[in-house]
Amino acid sequence: MKFFFDWQRTFVTIILFPMFCSLGIWQLDRAEEKRLLKNLLEERRGLSASIFSWKVMDDHQQSLQQLPIQVTGTFLPDSRIFLTHRIRLGKVGSDVVEPMILSDGSGAVLVNRGWIPQSIGEWGSSLKTDQLGELTFTGKIHVPQGKAPPLLSEKLEGPWPLKLRTVNVSDLVEKLSDRLGIQVFPHIVRIDPNQAGGLEANWPQVQVRSGGHIGYALQWFAMAFVTLAVFVFRSTNLNQSFNRMDA
Repeated sequence: MKFFFDWQRTFVTIILFPMFCSLGIWQLDRAEEKRLLKNLLEERRGLSASIFSWKVMDDHQQSLQQLPIQVTGTFLPDSRIFLTHRIRLGKVGSDVVEPMILSDGSGAVLVNRGWIPQSIGEWGSSLKTDQLGELTFTGKIHVPQGKAPPLLSEKLEGPWPLKLRTVNVSDLVEKLSDRLGIQVFPHIVRIDPNQAGGLEANWPQVQVRSGGHIGYALQWFAMAFVTLAVFVFRSTNLNQSFNRMDA
């Protein structure tokens, strides 16, 4: 077998082959992350809620997903946030998020109290801002999958209640901490159904699937194999051998 050097073909292969391989490996890593997260969520379903502690911030972000906790404090309804365009049972409404000042005064936790069937024109009239007093409830830490787009600062600096169609939790927590002058837990806690202060809180199950990542990984590895095969076929006399065999 003879090798015929072509710098353009070699350069393209050197670029594409490791790139396709690295993308395939990245997809396999993502599949493994999803598998571990799925196992973690299955373990969490049987856990009882532990009392909230700031020490949970020391854990890795994904390890907090759906962690059941118990929180005691007082809601700030005058600092309410509507997460708009949320659909439940075919109806458009909003999730109601309010900061809760912890009973020990150490800071605040953003609590998603649940969903209400409310259109834009109804804000401020159908949901009262009465103080509920000190409450204790259980809920689960919700860590969104993927990255949300950054929020415009003017949307976070407007008058209460804030109305957000998309939410970037880190931007929201940072701005809310500045506005309230207190430390705010960096994740939203979804209140459990039938808890004090809760609204419609039947949350959808967090779906974790790894099959798609494995499929993409196989595609990237196949493209890497084809790239290498084409390079070998075009850079050697193998094509001539095949032509003689056909003849």
